[in-house]
Amino acid sequence: MSNNDLLYDLAFSYFPGIGPVKFDILLKHFGTAKLAFEASANDLRAAMGGNLSSKFLEYRANFDFDQELASLQKDHITVLTRSNPLYPVAIAQISD
Repeated sequence: MSNNDLLYDLAFSYFPGIGPVKFDILLKHFGTAKLAFEASANDLRAAMGGNLSSKFLEYRANFDFDQELASLQKDHITVLTRSNPLYPVAIAQISD
């Protein structure tokens, strides 16, 4: 997974209301986290519903990828996504 892909996964992980189950639904609907993150308001509404998509659009407008990446690097934080073989199995099985 590239840093770019990782950041889109990370952006969704920070957003309240989207846990692993909803994130999987978005991945199935859009194909990638990047495509989901960049989707139109209408497409997001269809995938998330009106209330959640409205909140997400506001969140997306203010999300700063560069700032988040700099913060992770400054604190020497390595992000593991569920697609990483090092991701703990027990955590992967927790639902929304």
